[in-house]
Amino acid sequence: MATLNQTAITNNNTRPGHAHFYYEVPTLPAKKIIKTSDKKDIDLIIDNIFEKVDAEFTRLPAQIELSEITNIFGVSGGGNQPSTATTGGPKPKLITTSKPWLARGSASGTITTLGQLDTDTPDNSMPHEIISIDTIEKMVNGLRPEEYKSYPMWIKLCYCLYNLADLDLANKDKYFEILNNFLKQNSNYNEVENYKFFYQTTKKPDVPEKITIKTLYYWLKTQNRKLYDELFIKIDAVIGGVIDPVYFYDRYKNSYECAKAYFEQVFFKLNTPACFCKYDNTTAAYTMITDKELCHITNNFFINDPKIPDKKIKFINLWLADPAIKFYDNMKLVPPPLNCGARTLNLFTGFAADNLTNCEVVPIDLVLGHIKLLCEDNASYAEYVLNFLAHIIQRPAELTRTALVFKGVQGSGKGLFFNWFGKNILGLKYYYITADPANITTYNDHLNGKILINLDEAKAADTYAAASQLKNKITEPLITLQNKYVKPFTVENYGRYVFFSNQDNPVKVEDTDRRYVIFKTADRYARLTPGDPVKVKYFGELKSALTDPNVVYSFMRFLRDRDIADINWEDRPMTKSYVISRELNIPIFAEFLEKYCFETPGVQFVDNFNQTTKPQFFAEFNRFLERSRNVNMVMKERTFAIECKKHKFVLYKQRFSDRSRYLEINKIGVFEYLKNNNYLQHPSTDYEM
Repeated sequence: MATLNQTAITNNNTRPGHAHFYYEVPTLPAKKIIKTSDKKDIDLIIDNIFEKVDAEFTRLPAQIELSEITNIFGVSGGGNQPSTATTGGPKPKLITTSKPWLARGSASGTITTLGQLDTDTPDNSMPHEIISIDTIEKMVNGLRPEEYKSYPMWIKLCYCLYNLADLDLANKDKYFEILNNFLKQNSNYNEVENYKFFYQTTKKPDVPEKITIKTLYYWLKTQNRKLYDELFIKIDAVIGGVIDPVYFYDRYKNSYECAKAYFEQVFFKLNTPACFCKYDNTTAAYTMITDKELCHITNNFFINDPKIPDKKIKFINLWLADPAIKFYDNMKLVPPPLNCGARTLNLFTGFAADNLTNCEVVPIDLVLGHIKLLCEDNASYAEYVLNFLAHIIQRPAELTRTALVFKGVQGSGKGLFFNWFGKNILGLKYYYITADPANITTYNDHLNGKILINLDEAKAADTYAAASQLKNKITEPLITLQNKYVKPFTVENYGRYVFFSNQDNPVKVEDTDRRYVIFKTADRYARLTPGDPVKVKYFGELKSALTDPNVVYSFMRFLRDRDIADINWEDRPMTKSYVISRELNIPIFAEFLEKYCFETPGVQFVDNFNQTTKPQFFAEFNRFLERSRNVNMVMKERTFAIECKKHKFVLYKQRFSDRSRYLEINKIGVFEYLKNNNYLQHPSTDYEM
């Protein structure tokens, strides 16, 4: 029988708060008295007692009655001598320890039932549920092999697993395999002896107690505290990426490993680029921060100093000095079928619609009909958009190298569909929407991990200024991202772009464009007044369908099953809206040449050559500007002359008679230039040579 006595000493010879712990095990002649106020030391003392009296506890702690505990431990409040629990006396007070079955109970400090025990806090976390054999294997592999070289420790470990196997005979061979594989790590490994102990010897070596799972807990806790905490310490989830410093201290003040596990749900280190990251699990967003920002955010996170009682220390100082903190070499999107490196944080975790359960396939005619309306109410155009969306789902690691542009009046439902697709089909973490191209071209690290980028309310003034950068984002396999205080870094580009606009010419479509597909949305419902019953009914039914999980599930199935094997993405629909946008983006000099050579009265060509002076040619250009859409455009004469010299069909020549200089314009050369670059605004058959 083991006895335990605790007495608080408050006399002049001992500092207040210190305690004497005295315990005695009958099989051991020695008695031991320990003075300490360190909770970790107390835990070790109690752990030792548990090991010595393991045979007394034949069932799980949750099944043990208080009376059985008091039969083993007698605890009194006075004196330094062992005391034994007796019937009829006051209920014993149990000390505060990391063991839930010797934990603090009610406010009075007296436990009446085991249900009062606090098992949720990190310091009262000894597991007392039945654990799986896989967990037992992890526990054994987490022990230090050198501790079990000696015969006494070898016997204890063998007994521990033998007794566990005795309770689970169906897995006895597995327990032997766990034992044998662990002991192989020692130089004195002897498989024959291990086998004899487990299977052949009926009379086991004489040991003073029966070792069970509680001893294995103790061994793991003292030899590998990190693994012990990982397996058995309950860590709360951080919601929203915000850690409350008061809760952080109250909950994890006595365990750095627990505080670290809680903290690293939000913060971790990144090597490329060199920075730290903050994670918000509600939006699945990662924010890069500098070391100064990290220290500022966590400046008031404290835990107790493990070496000095009653002293607080800053948690961040310990964490930054810890060589085993959570870190990644890089952070990027690695969608299937690509393989992710071991030290890469993969931002791809599956699409939102793939996580839907208990859904059934339902008609999606409303969704398909609305896509058709967005595509000029043209079925073939709608097919291209559906293939574009299916390509995102089926082949997220590829680029179509094209972008969709939808222009039309407000209220046509452009944003309604694509916002639904981005949030409900893909998932918010893969979808980014902005009205400013600068958010895409500068300080754009938020694009890391995005698959669909929506440039809403696109304006020509903004998109023209960022035209070259937008082109690169749409087509290039790699993109450079930058954070304001972090060195720029390069990642693979998997972003698809869609543009919404109310303008006629929202993007710059050059003569060599191979990226944009432009649609003018049908205004069948948008032109109706807000209260029109037809409009109210249509959008009401559409919104109701989009909020139905069955519709989300069915549209996802529709896209996954769609055949996109033989699609040539360069074969884009040449919509009327695209042709108009390209005409609006024809270089002004090319437009002038067509007007001058084929449509201006009084301009004479002899054998397809026209001769004029530079001032006359420039004056004709200015008259063209006054008559055209470019009435506000101004071009200096020198700039105009430089533009002329770029082309071989406009030649500067000099007459031999008077040495005067003139320009010679080759009509055939102009025609070929316009035709080859798709600058002709009229069919070529309209022009005679």
